[in-house]
Amino acid sequence: MARLALVMLLAGSAAFAAPETPRVALPLMKSAPAIDGAIGEAEWAGAARVVGVVGRSGLLADREADFRVGCDGRRLLLAMRSETPPGDEILVRAVKDDARDILAAFHDDSIELWIDPHRGKAAGDRRYFQIITNARGALFDRSYDPTNQANAVDVGWRVQWEFANKVVDGWWHVEMAIPLESLGAQNDLDHPWGLRIGRNWQRPGEQTRWESVNTAFDD
Repeated sequence: MARLALVMLLAGSAAFAAPETPRVALPLMKSAPAIDGAIGEAEWAGAARVVGVVGRSGLLADREADFRVGCDGRRLLLAMRSETPPGDEILVRAVKDDARDILAAFHDDSIELWIDPHRGKAAGDRRYFQIITNARGALFDRSYDPTNQANAVDVGWRVQWEFANKVVDGWWHVEMAIPLESLGAQNDLDHPWGLRIGRNWQRPGEQTRWESVNTAFDD
């Protein structure tokens, strides 16, 4: 049966033993959610759901967030819902420009993804991907090839995706659908992927992610 195997990059808190890397095998979603910026419980019911994000302290952040991960066989499907500040104002200043990376998106309220669809492969295409986006869809996105010492970073790579977001009842809803083909992973569902999902808050500033120890984001 087709499925998506993910290595979720979350470290545990056992005191005297090295934490095991959590893994989850996801059956393909029978019906894909609408990418409209409003996360519906029923339409995302076939995805894995994780509640809570962790700050640099290694503790759960005071502000609430949860995310969903799924796959319909053609696209990686992601959604994140996070608490907004008083007044429901998401900080957004950087403007989308398809011709270049917009690093300033990181300095807005933003979502950050690291996707490693070829995790553990010793040879061949070993690329992994970084995506940062704000509420306007301003992007900082790159592809990395750790086996290519001369040209490891492809700054010209652009994610091809559906992206929608809106503020709903005090929560920032973000939905994304990324074609597996754009990640070179259309035939790569039955071996583990690596995935890191983060939420960058700017008022006050805090970088959060789904893990309980501080590690390099591309680890």
